[in-house]
Amino acid sequence: MVDYISSMSSQQLDDYYHDSKRPLSSSSSNWVSCNRSRTLPSMNSTNSSSSDLIRSSAGNAGLNCSTDTNPDSNSTPVVNPLINSSPGVMNAAAVKRNRSDRRGIGTLGISGAVGSKPHSVIQTEDVCNSPRAWVNANQKVKKANYSFKVEKINRSRNTLNKVIEIDLIEKWIRSYHPSKQKTVQRSANDLIRATRSVVNHKKLKLHWRTSVSKSGVERLLFPSSELRERFYELTTFLSNSRLPPPPPNLSIFTATWNLGSAPPPADLSTLFNTEKNQYDLIAVAVQECEYNARGEYTSCEMDWFGTVNDHLGDAYFKVEGISLLQMRLGVWAHKRLGGRIKNVKSATKATGIGNVYGNKGGVGISLECCETTICFVGSHLAAREERVFARNANFAAIVDGLGLGRHSNGDITHGFHYLFWMGDLNYRIELARDETLRKITERDWAALKASDQLEREKGRGNCFYGFEEGSIDFAPTYRYNRGDRTYSEEKMRTPSYCDRILWKKFPGLHLKLHKYGPIDDLTSSDHSPVYAVFEIENLNINDPRQETLAREASPGSAYIIKLSNLCAKLQAPVDVLLPAGSSPTALMNNVHSARFEVKNCSVTLKSISLFEGEATTEQSWGTIPRWIDKKVMVFTVNRNFIEKQYILFVVKEEGKVWGQGVIGIFPGADKRKLEVPLTRAGIRVGVIEGQIEVAFEEKINVQTEDMEEGKSQLVNPGSSVAKQGFLMKQGAKRKSWKRRWFVLYTQGKLSYFTNQAAAKPLSTFSIVGCTVQEESSRKHGFNIITNDRIFYISADNEIEKQGWIDELQAVCYRHTSRLSSARGTIA
Repeated sequence: MVDYISSMSSQQLDDYYHDSKRPLSSSSSNWVSCNRSRTLPSMNSTNSSSSDLIRSSAGNAGLNCSTDTNPDSNSTPVVNPLINSSPGVMNAAAVKRNRSDRRGIGTLGISGAVGSKPHSVIQTEDVCNSPRAWVNANQKVKKANYSFKVEKINRSRNTLNKVIEIDLIEKWIRSYHPSKQKTVQRSANDLIRATRSVVNHKKLKLHWRTSVSKSGVERLLFPSSELRERFYELTTFLSNSRLPPPPPNLSIFTATWNLGSAPPPADLSTLFNTEKNQYDLIAVAVQECEYNARGEYTSCEMDWFGTVNDHLGDAYFKVEGISLLQMRLGVWAHKRLGGRIKNVKSATKATGIGNVYGNKGGVGISLECCETTICFVGSHLAAREERVFARNANFAAIVDGLGLGRHSNGDITHGFHYLFWMGDLNYRIELARDETLRKITERDWAALKASDQLEREKGRGNCFYGFEEGSIDFAPTYRYNRGDRTYSEEKMRTPSYCDRILWKKFPGLHLKLHKYGPIDDLTSSDHSPVYAVFEIENLNINDPRQETLAREASPGSAYIIKLSNLCAKLQAPVDVLLPAGSSPTALMNNVHSARFEVKNCSVTLKSISLFEGEATTEQSWGTIPRWIDKKVMVFTVNRNFIEKQYILFVVKEEGKVWGQGVIGIFPGADKRKLEVPLTRAGIRVGVIEGQIEVAFEEKINVQTEDMEEGKSQLVNPGSSVAKQGFLMKQGAKRKSWKRRWFVLYTQGKLSYFTNQAAAKPLSTFSIVGCTVQEESSRKHGFNIITNDRIFYISADNEIEKQGWIDELQAVCYRHTSRLSSARGTIA
């Protein structure tokens, strides 16, 4: 099957899919194939054949292209001498389509733009790693299309094969449906944005300005997370091209206010305490927001959000608003961020009576601005001074129950670049009322903070572990007399810092706190509002142009993440975290108990933008489980991009999540100490220790095994790949089985490599005239019988085995027929 779809007209695509008599549903179409460094013969818009097409799959390194001085020439391809044609290395396997779960097939390729003059040659290096801007010897950008073969998911959850082509120069996106014989081309201006699924790392949504379906959303399924990432980079780069440059930093205003069931003033200028248009994002959380609706509003919720909208005016648009009984949280964005806010989610978690009533609990809103993930949480925790453990348990339940973030393991504290938590947290000052009032008069803020329950519990790791807070140099914000800011003598409660704003960020990210304090001019409630103003770093996508330059500078190289001497020191078993029916006191006591002996414990590494799927260690046992060294090869060689990426460590015992932690990727030649604090539901449960090295390795594709003498044959650089993937091969002396990367070429050659990243094959031999037989005595086994040798092979599963047999027989038959025809002509 031809897995690379070059740039063709609708008629050419139709001819290929229907006249080649190899439909997408055939068994030979189930693979995405991959190519090392090859040349693509020139192809015009009226004359091309399937044998002229180059095939590629997910996961190798860079692409380059150059052109002959005569674009109409059919002479020997001319390779640009300024471009190093050594093959690249990226770690992603060819992907098998599973008929039972209807997973997609896909490739990424390049070609000359449709309707333009054809290029004589395109020099490719493992064409499906990442988008490029092509340059020739004169460093002029050439038109190039990027082709993906994916599956579209319709509303009934059925899938349909389609081909999507993207042109960054002409700024269009073309879709071709082979089964419908239909081609649709749309301008990039119609594309609002692309959003990645946070559940399935192979799914992506395209949001169109004008509907391509009734919902205006197109759902796509890719064969690998790497292919999806490259498609996402392309489409995001394309859709952002019509927008002004994004701000390098974001200004964020946050506020929390317990309204005390009293209506706020109609003019909220005092609350925002600043001129309009100053902030990029505004997030406001309120508690006990329940009063009679005013004016044209029919509910308190509409009144509150409408009042904020009226104050902010046309300069801002409401991103999202959510309520849980009397708790409300709203997020607004400046209009200059229009088109850059995406993936907005919201959720609630009740922790009141029976953990189902919403008088206490939390509300959350998450979003992405450019590539920066941000989450805002508003909460109202358990009241009364003595209920500190209940407040800790409320916090843990909210962290574990909101379910927001990129990963599905819960614990929102590891799911975002920036997390802002605000609300009436109800933690009190543990001093006598008279002493507290005296400290307030003396402005002894340090003494008050030293007696603050939140400071103590946070320091012990019982709640808000890893969170930060600004300096508290103001008076407690509760409990006041309404109408002024004198402390109430009703019930003689001790003034306390109930209203707080905290934050947590990934390591290495920029955050600056400009202001943090109360707004004492608003006196309608027994609480004073608290606000904070932040400046954070705004991240952007991996620039395709920078990726191209990085690959051209170091072909055949890649970044490798090396982890060594890994061990975990765990403080609490996962089963005691939030157990059904357990008391908050028991929960907190268990957290700080001695280390536990674990069984079948493993560490899983996750990243949405760095490597394929998940990387998991082997299992370990003991009170301090240890693991052997682990290496992971990343998608990209763009150092600037890698420096802003993160890895999530997930420690599991017998499949259950014990704890999680996040580290930043900071490339460097030297090993550095690895220390990843682990939390579960926001509570510290241990630490992972070891060493990490993120190094750039040049030409890591060097073979470590000698080639078989006398067996290797040259393969034409213009040859196309029919199929490729990992297979188990028995050694020549039948002493051991080894996993090898096999590549089947359409010209009738079969090569196998030490691994997918290898540049030179261990062996290449002709399969013309060979016989392929199934081997019933071996699971998923088959034999390739040539004139001088039998190759004993095993696939990973039965479907994969049958796909290889079909493709081997098809290539063998095609070349045998051609040979017989040529002999007949000579005769």
